[in-house]
Amino acid sequence: MNRRGLLALSCLVLVTALVFGVLGVRSYLRVAVGYAAKVAGSAVFVAGRELDDVRREELRELDWVDVERRGHALVARAFGVSRRARWQPGLGVVLLPLADDDRDPPLDERGPSDRAQATGGRTPLPDGLTVDGDDVAPVDAAGSVEAGGPEDVGGPAEADGPVDAAPVRAVVDAVFAREAVAWERGDRRFRTRALLVLHEGRLVVERYAPGFGPDSVLPGWSMTKSVTNALVGILVRDGLLDLDRPAPVAVWSGAGRGPPAITPRHLLQMSSGLAFDETYTDPDADAVRMLFLEADTAGYAASRPVVAPPAAVFSYSSGTTNILSRLVGEAVGGGPRAVAQWMREQLFDPLEMSAARIEVDAAGTFVGSSFGHATARGWARFGQFYLDDGVSHGRRILPPGWVAFSVEPAPAATRGEYGAHFWLNRGGSGAGPPLASVPEDAFMARGFAGQLLAVIPSRRAVVLRLAADGLDAEVDRDGLLRDVLAALPD
Repeated sequence: MNRRGLLALSCLVLVTALVFGVLGVRSYLRVAVGYAAKVAGSAVFVAGRELDDVRREELRELDWVDVERRGHALVARAFGVSRRARWQPGLGVVLLPLADDDRDPPLDERGPSDRAQATGGRTPLPDGLTVDGDDVAPVDAAGSVEAGGPEDVGGPAEADGPVDAAPVRAVVDAVFAREAVAWERGDRRFRTRALLVLHEGRLVVERYAPGFGPDSVLPGWSMTKSVTNALVGILVRDGLLDLDRPAPVAVWSGAGRGPPAITPRHLLQMSSGLAFDETYTDPDADAVRMLFLEADTAGYAASRPVVAPPAAVFSYSSGTTNILSRLVGEAVGGGPRAVAQWMREQLFDPLEMSAARIEVDAAGTFVGSSFGHATARGWARFGQFYLDDGVSHGRRILPPGWVAFSVEPAPAATRGEYGAHFWLNRGGSGAGPPLASVPEDAFMARGFAGQLLAVIPSRRAVVLRLAADGLDAEVDRDGLLRDVLAALPD
């Protein structure tokens, strides 16, 4: 190649690199701005929080994104990219598709929310739990709630009496103290908002960060997957879904398009064989694209190519959960509002999770992988519900054997780390349990930004941490659970 040819080739390479660089930056901006719109929108319209507080808390690492409330929408903008998240009463906040070009609604920094609407504008009561016989526990200036009395969480009535809360409270207080010192020093990776400990069906200790309390509605992120497990279990109980029949997914029924027979069991056990990249640091990864760029989460997930036979490979995938969510919606029927009512009647009301909800995507599918919200007490009730084998207040909600199935290692999870939409602490293939200091019968719902709901049957304990940790933070689950369990009676 002559000199002119080399120069032309070099220019082509440079232009190509610039084009792909610009496209990459724009893709990142669309995701980041979409994330800001969705997270802030849910906090404002679902939880009823102030936008300024959300900017300081949830968006502290995205302070270069401008967010403002306009009517029933939250608009986020940065460097020429704009995304909108719109509130639909009772269904949460929907991140609008990229192609949506609606004009911004009028600017309005105040207005209704799901939380305010549910309580007629009054201060909402906490989810069901009572502390020392009162509906609302007193919260001190540091966010600590006095507990330790006979606490009704749907657990066994024959518990032996109150636990000495002082050792547990010392562990919990130490968590908040460490984070407060770190924040003062500029290390803002960890942000615990609620920490609750239940033992023998009783609330031993709960503590909240300043500005939060028993009535605060907080996201569970991927803890929502375990709620989806319960919804599927209810359908199985009622004969509306068969775990071992091929999943009735429309996109798979076309001639020559269908993958091998993927069943709801495969989807629950994260072994569908569908490709899905769960990376969150790449704006083009499947999980990020599905949640913050695609209008139809289930449709996107179902369109992924087949890379392995069903049940052959364990691959954690938010996409498979949203396929299950679509199946739940179709089995119940009647559209999103009918499905939301069914969730409330069949699960949330029996567990007294009055503030709980799962938000929908732009296609009307409930995003069962990620967009669930409840109070801390509501999330703790959910953990107690699984500790009690799917029974609440003496009423069986999940079919017999469902919890045992849910916490049995999936055949493809050869290290024993995953069941059916629950993380496990089993060892497998010669490996020890992931959390070395925690009993092997522990199982967990875990979520982005530090969410943790741990159930430890051998200790009759439930530990809940709700948080807004930084994007690069990894909470020490083993250390937290070890210290809490050591403070509880054997």
